[in-house]
Amino acid sequence: YNCLVYHRQMSELTLCYWNLRGLGQSVRYLLEHVGESYTETRYTPEQASEWFGKKYDLGFDFPNLPYLIDGKKKVTQSAVIMMYLGKKHGLAGANEDEFLKIAEIDGAIRDLRVGLSKIAYSADYAKLRPEFMSKFEAGLKNMSKFLGGKTFLMGDKLCYADFVLFEDLDVYGYFEPGCLDKYPNLKRYKESIGDLPNVKKYLESDRFIKWPLNGWSATFGGGFAPPAQH
Repeated sequence: YNCLVYHRQMSELTLCYWNLRGLGQSVRYLLEHVGESYTETRYTPEQASEWFGKKYDLGFDFPNLPYLIDGKKKVTQSAVIMMYLGKKHGLAGANEDEFLKIAEIDGAIRDLRVGLSKIAYSADYAKLRPEFMSKFEAGLKNMSKFLGGKTFLMGDKLCYADFVLFEDLDVYGYFEPGCLDKYPNLKRYKESIGDLPNVKKYLESDRFIKWPLNGWSATFGGGFAPPAQH
């Protein structure tokens, strides 16, 4: 099998991840929004052995997927990749206080998604789901409270964490359909990010991955096709 490789003009920047949304999707949104040309390599399930066969030969200190290569810079860990690209493209705050606040927001956003992932990959997903709902509702409520009447998380200017939250809100719509109905500001916010010209163009392209949301083995968000109701 050959990896799926997508080029947006020739570039020194390469993103590599699995052929799914997961931890790579917010990186894709950010790159599309800023219009930076990049090459993307996506591994399918059949190509797992190919990735693991060369994982430790690529020069990364902590090899993992997703990874980003930008010229001589080699970066792993999705949160760090987003922070790096955020700083590169002016999406990481105008000063140290804003930089720290954005990192804090990003961590809080990821905490809720990690909580969902813990049950999403479990064979006992159906049994664990009701127990998770109180944490899920509290997480959405807190995020709605923080957003308030702002256009984006930090006010009128986008930051890299906006693309992380945008992806997670979309995933939550599959997890609990209608979950944003009681949070009109989150619903408006999600629509605003999705309507950004380059993001909208990407969402409508054949490069956008609708499914799976998580790894193929996940009980929720896995497999090769979305639930029938979607």
